[in-house]
Amino acid sequence: MEKTADETAALFDLKPHPFDGWFAPVLTDKPGPTRFHYLSKAGEYAAWHRTTGPILLTHIDGAPLTLTTSENGVTARNQLLKPGASSSGTIEAGVWRTWETLGLWTLLIVSTEKAAYFLDWDLAPDNWYPG
Repeated sequence: MEKTADETAALFDLKPHPFDGWFAPVLTDKPGPTRFHYLSKAGEYAAWHRTTGPILLTHIDGAPLTLTTSENGVTARNQLLKPGASSSGTIEAGVWRTWETLGLWTLLIVSTEKAAYFLDWDLAPDNWYPG
């Protein structure tokens, strides 16, 4: 039997994200990138936002997810993240992004080389979409 979104959130001790989904740091003793588990539930989507550094999204469990990005704030590009060869997407610094699960829930690991990149972000106005 597949886990529910709430069971997955409890398993990783995920807390509500300030503007979208559920998250918690990936705790490790090893040096390396800063990583967070991030859960997107059905009916939730990440608010359009951008960071000052690149991030990597890696699908690790659950339904496929649509990652939508906009480099220029005018045109948008969709990428499907799912188990297997197309499980990751890199988002460069300054690129607007949003994402939404295509099922009941999706669990990601969001990684960046510097923790400061997670703290230095812009949130788009409500109902904004490239165009």
